[in-house]
Amino acid sequence: MLSNIGKGISNAAESVSKEAGKLTTAAEKKWAEFNTSPLLESFRTGNVIQLVSRSTGKTLEVVKDNQGQHVLDGLGPDGSATDYVFSTAANAVLPDCPFGHANWVCINEGSHVVHLHNNNNFIAIKDGKTILVHCEPASVGPETRLKVKDLDKTFVSLMSANEHGQHVGVLPTGEMKPAIATGSENDGQFGVRIIYETEKETTAEKIEKEK
Repeated sequence: MLSNIGKGISNAAESVSKEAGKLTTAAEKKWAEFNTSPLLESFRTGNVIQLVSRSTGKTLEVVKDNQGQHVLDGLGPDGSATDYVFSTAANAVLPDCPFGHANWVCINEGSHVVHLHNNNNFIAIKDGKTILVHCEPASVGPETRLKVKDLDKTFVSLMSANEHGQHVGVLPTGEMKPAIATGSENDGQFGVRIIYETEKETTAEKIEKEK
C-alpha cells in the first residue's frame, strides 16, 4: 500500500514538473518577445532601415548582376531621404529616391523574427546562401524569416529562423558571404540606420493585443 502511495506521489510530482516546464517555456517566450533594446526596436513593422555592414562600412543594397537579376551586395550608399514620404503599410513599396535600393521595409512577426524587403525583394537564406526572393508579403516563405540579435548595443546579426546558425554576411570585398559559413563574426554584423520610423507601440498595448 505504501508502495502505491509512493508511486502516486511520484507520478503527481512528475505531472507538476511537466506543467511547470510548460509555464516556464511560455514565460520565456513572452519575455523574449518584450525583452528588447533600441536596436531591436528599429525593426518594428513599417520601419524603413538601412543595414551597414561592419566589414565594408557600406550598406546592404539591391543591384543587378550581368544577367539582369536582382542580387545583394554590401557596397551600397548610406544616408536618409527625408524629402520622401514612406508608406507605413507592411507591403510598402519604396519610392524612387537616391538611396532607395539600400533601404529595407520591416515586417516584424514577434519574438525578434522579421522579414526585410526592398520593393518586395525579400532577404532570404536558402541552400546555405543569402539571396533575394521576390514575392508579395502575404506569400513569404520560411526562408525569409530572420532572427535579429542585438550583439553589443551597436551591431545586430541576422540569422535564419529556418536554418539555425546560418547568417546574412558580407565579405570585405562587398560580396555576400555564404550564409552557411557566417556566424556572428564581423562579416555577419550590421549597424542599423533608421530612415523612416513608425509610431512606437507601448508594452501595455502589445500585451493587450495578445489577449
